[in-house]
Amino acid sequence: MPEEQGPAEILVIEDNLDDQEMLLHQLKKANVQERVLCVEDGTDALHLLQDGARKLSAVCAVFLDLSLPGVNGLMLLQAIRSNVETALLPVFIMTGSTNPKDEAECRRLGVSNFIPKGQISLSSFRSTLSDIFHPPAPASEK
Repeated sequence: MPEEQGPAEILVIEDNLDDQEMLLHQLKKANVQERVLCVEDGTDALHLLQDGARKLSAVCAVFLDLSLPGVNGLMLLQAIRSNVETALLPVFIMTGSTNPKDEAECRRLGVSNFIPKGQISLSSFRSTLSDIFHPPAPASEK
């Protein structure tokens, strides 16, 4: 008999508590109902990713900071994309980096969006979140 899955979760990998709070506030404003799991250290996040699908089976999206203690965000993004269980997860990079090489590498690794931290509060970001987590119902067939 298949295991019943719990509610969907969003994984936030961010060491700055103010940035975590800002993201949580924007998720709430976008009417995102999924539970949020926060991890503040890159090494802890890597261990979570390596522990396998059972712990991450409910995760529907990842918000990832590039600058983390321990393992950095690019290494975590590579780990997410190289694991069959997590390879297709939507990953949103949140960063204060203005280095175009960081964005280019993230895009090469297939991020869903690269979000400068100064733009986390923009209404377009909330709209994007709403579209991802609560897409419009498909038009009914006639």
